[in-house]
Amino acid sequence: MRARSSIPVRIPARGAEPRRSRRSGAGVSRFAVSAVAAWLVACGVGTDERLPAELEQAMATARYLTSQRFLARSAFGSEEDATPSRLVSYLFSDLGIAEWPIATSELERDQLRATRTPALPRNVALVPRRPDRSHLLQVVIAADDAAGEVVLSAYQNAFSQPLLVERRPMPR
Repeated sequence: MRARSSIPVRIPARGAEPRRSRRSGAGVSRFAVSAVAAWLVACGVGTDERLPAELEQAMATARYLTSQRFLARSAFGSEEDATPSRLVSYLFSDLGIAEWPIATSELERDQLRATRTPALPRNVALVPRRPDRSHLLQVVIAADDAAGEVVLSAYQNAFSQPLLVERRPMPR
């Protein structure tokens, strides 16, 4: 004699197709949606990936230093054979560094604000060509002569990948 089971079991008739649960399809699509959402979050899509305020300010300064507005006022503006690599070399020369918008006092900060010139934050370094391991927060200004572009890269740590890379055409 067979023991009775406390779990009711339906046995389909011969030749009849088994009934599919409505929930099984929904479970798969819920899983797929969850997996895609997790992948998007892991890739950074749809998340707020803003730069730290100091790095954003330093990127604004680097954009200014590689703009037509700056070059029109700069000693480099008279350069006839201006290439991206020559601009980067100039920016990090003694004459170029003297033109950086650095505010050491409140009066200088106000003067830069009045001319809408972004000041370089004290704790962020501008670095030529490649990351410098002695600085944490830094913006690297590099040249791509083949493309005729200046490349700006924001680093939160010299040992990691850049948080932001911008390619800017060489101002004429």
